[in-house]
Amino acid sequence: MRRLLRLILAIGVMTPTQVLACTLCDSPQATSIRARLLQPDLWFNLCAIALPIALLASIVAVVHFDPVGRRTR
Repeated sequence: MRRLLRLILAIGVMTPTQVLACTLCDSPQATSIRARLLQPDLWFNLCAIALPIALLASIVAVVHFDPVGRRTR
């Protein structure tokens, strides 16, 4: 329990420091990237990224757990 509390405290202390240290937040490049990332097709892009990952993870799970029970060992 103490480890979890220390981890949460460390994350809470470090995060504002990192945000304040960011020098690119107000730059034209950062504004351009944020505008491109948050376009109306955001959900389509997220699904296009998540679908192959979920498909590969399910294939790995099927191979790992072998539901048919035909082990070669």
